[in-house]
Amino acid sequence: MEPGTIGTIVDVSLKLPELGRKLLALVDEVRGSRIEFMVLRYLQVVQQAIHALGKERQGMLSDASGCILRDPAQLEALATRMRVYLREDNVREPLNRALAGLRACLPDVEHAAQGLVFAKKDKQAAAQDFMYTLRDLEQEVRLLESTFYPEFSGQGLGTLVPVFEFVEQLGRDLRRDQSIGVDTDQLQLQDLVKDALQDPAQTAWMTKTAEIEVLIVKLMRAFAVKEMPSRPSPDARQ
Repeated sequence: MEPGTIGTIVDVSLKLPELGRKLLALVDEVRGSRIEFMVLRYLQVVQQAIHALGKERQGMLSDASGCILRDPAQLEALATRMRVYLREDNVREPLNRALAGLRACLPDVEHAAQGLVFAKKDKQAAAQDFMYTLRDLEQEVRLLESTFYPEFSGQGLGTLVPVFEFVEQLGRDLRRDQSIGVDTDQLQLQDLVKDALQDPAQTAWMTKTAEIEVLIVKLMRAFAVKEMPSRPSPDARQ
């Protein structure tokens, strides 16, 4: 595994509930390993959790754009996918737990710098740089999460929630055997999708995630460890 690579620890095509479970399992699995391995694993989880939030949003909007409204199965599948993303909060828990794990590693990084495998020769300076960069990462992630709604979780919610609510309403109308104006409703859905795709929050998210990616890669490269063991053993901790 080359540090800074997305998609190396779980299949990013997984549905969000399964992805969230796998990321949580990876956080738990690495506990008790060497500090370097724990840090790399937590960074990978942060990286993939943030990536999944943006990727799933784009996938849902793509589905909404191509949804055939007269097909109840397609409409329900889209509503379910959006409901899972917005209300089940599958990704934020592993994201926060990985960040908590990184915070818990800080004292060991600071106090055991000489025994750690840093890429820089000056290990104390490397440890200090690592700690400052981690604090920057936490700040950036907090800014990212500040866009979440209290009742919803996800990215670009200001324009994504209206799409979801419209799709849910269409589904309710179909289940009640109420006719829907396919042409007019299709146009309205397309307008909502267009608004979501052109939302300034989308550009801001992409900018912010790029900044976070830079910080994650910098943190990963602070250590000279190039690979995670397949199953880190508890007795490997220094």
